[in-house]
Amino acid sequence: FGPLVAVAIWAMVVGSLRWDSTNSVSIVGEIPAGLPSLRFPLVTWDRLFALLPLAWIITLVGFLESFSVA
Repeated sequence: FGPLVAVAIWAMVVGSLRWDSTNSVSIVGEIPAGLPSLRFPLVTWDRLFALLPLAWIITLVGFLESFSVA
């Protein structure tokens, strides 16, 4: 609950003191409404082989964590 309150307070401080125009504080800007369109990523062999070691590491860590709990 505390971090949410802190974010809300700092958002009000930045907005009321106009830190976006006087200091180097950037504001997100306009957020588009609705959900983005559904599309599947282009999977190439290069991307697959680049992600394979990370997938093995995540699998190994998950296995060891569940094995240590049991």
